[in-house]
Parts: sequence; C-alpha cells; structure tokens
Amino acid sequence: MNRKGRNEAIMRLWPAIQAKASYLAATYNHPEPDDIANELVLVILDRSEQVASFLSQQQTYILNFAQWRWQDAQRRERHLRTVGIDEPLPHAPDSSLAETLPDPADTPAEAALAASDMETLARALGNLPEQARELLVRVYGRGESQRSIAQEMGRPEGTIRRWVTDARRMLAAELGA
Repeated sequence: MNRKGRNEAIMRLWPAIQAKASYLAATYNHPEPDDIANELVLVILDRSEQVASFLSQQQTYILNFAQWRWQDAQRRERHLRTVGIDEPLPHAPDSSLAETLPDPADTPAEAALAASDMETLARALGNLPEQARELLVRVYGRGESQRSIAQEMGRPEGTIRRWVTDARRMLAAELGA
C-alpha cells in the first residue's frame, strides 16, 4: 500500500483510534489521550510497513494490535523505572547482559565493587545454557517483550515465560542467591 493509501486508512481509523486512546488514558491514568493516539498511529504505521496487508485487516484487530504494543511499551518503561534505568537499554545483538547494565559506581570503592559484581554476573551468565543466557539477555538486557520473542520463535508466549522463569532460577543458583 502506498503512502496515500496508508494515510487514508489511518484517517478512516482515526475516530476509533481516539476512542481507544481515551480508554487507555482513563485505564492507565495517563494525562494525555492525544499522545496515546499518536503513539497508536505510529505503531499502526510501523506494522503496515512490515506487513503490507495489515491495514486491510478488521478494525478491531488493528486497534487491539496497537493497544498490545502500547501496553508492552508501558510495561517495559515501568520495569526500567522500577530497576532504576531512565532510558531503554541499547540494542546490542552480540552483547552480554553484564555489558548492557548501567554503571552505578560513583566512587573508586564503588567502582571496584561494581566491577567485581559485573564479573560475577558475567561468569554466572557464561555458565548458563545458551538458550537460557540468550533469553535473559533479550528480555532484561535489550528489553524485548516475551510476546515478540514468542512470535519470532513460533512458540506460545506461556512457553517463553516458563523458559525465562527457568533461566532466572538457573542464574540465581549460579549466583548463589
């Protein structure tokens, strides 16, 4: 679909997008439904560039897809704020989890302790099976959603959740926690 066709499809969807944004703003206590509407449009446009027939789907599917992506982004941001990270971690395909974590050190003593902790974490990650290590890096290091990993791997989301939980337990055992 060309740019004009995508714009026309978005204009047809606009009242429903605004309604969905108002619903999400009320549900998530978000002060700006217009910001949510804009984010939903960006999700829809992004997906339409990836899948040519996306905008020819039913309106309910398109809006639910955009809502799911928006909710995933909200969960990711909330998780990052919870662990004290203000910005999403960079996408680094060949990096380990230890390399993507922020450096919390302010003093030389803290720097030495942090380096020691990072070495311990890197060693523990290195002792995990490859699949477990990769899942932990993707979910916690890169901030990928378990849903997107499940779709990419062609597995149910529940299976990926279980694998991530198992990988976390293995890491905890390696760290002696």
